[in-house]
Amino acid sequence: MKQAVRKTVTKTLTNKIEERLFWAFLGLFLVMLGLYFYFISASIVNVLIREEAEIDIARVGSGLSTIETAYLAKKNIIDADYAQTLGFHLDAKAYFVTHTTRGLTINQ
Repeated sequence: MKQAVRKTVTKTLTNKIEERLFWAFLGLFLVMLGLYFYFISASIVNVLIREEAEIDIARVGSGLSTIETAYLAKKNIIDADYAQTLGFHLDAKAYFVTHTTRGLTINQ
């Protein structure tokens, strides 16, 4: 009789441990599955964002080249003769600013 009670108690404990292990592994599996889908969707979103950024970079580069072309065209128009027609004149004496560096001493 005692041995039968021991077997049922042991079986009950074993069944409870197996049940807890089953639920723990099931929970772990579901968490891993959720993380898998999260990382896959995050990767897809990052690829889409990168493609949009590349399109924006190409558009900005195209606009920049258009502006640069216009700048170079206008830059070539301006010369000394054009400046004189606008009222500017060439100064014969040029003034330059110099900067004397002092050491890190207190003496002046």
